[in-house]
Amino acid sequence: MVPARDRAVLDASVLADIRALGMPGEANPLAEVTELFLSSFPRDLSALRTAIAAKDVESVYTVAHRMRGSALGVGAIRLIPICAAIENAARVGCLEQAVAEAAGLDQEVDFACLALEQASR
Repeated sequence: MVPARDRAVLDASVLADIRALGMPGEANPLAEVTELFLSSFPRDLSALRTAIAAKDVESVYTVAHRMRGSALGVGAIRLIPICAAIENAARVGCLEQAVAEAAGLDQEVDFACLALEQASR
């Protein structure tokens, strides 16, 4: 198995699909999607931390589900399984497992944000 640090952070085909939405003379769609992700994902991450601290498993599920969808939308392929694991743990009411799954989330969010910023230039 390839260590996570050596795997791609973003799915190039998703980025290509987003870029293909653009028309000559229009704003770069990848830059717009990146801006939305960069503004919303940190809020979701904060909401997830708040839900975990409050032991609100339903909110953990809801926020993790939203985060997984956002990660899917930008092709953040290393974030998707982490968000899905948190979501699945919360779905079955296992907050401790959700917390354990969230352990590497901050670092992967940083990697995804940096990769998106670079890709959207």
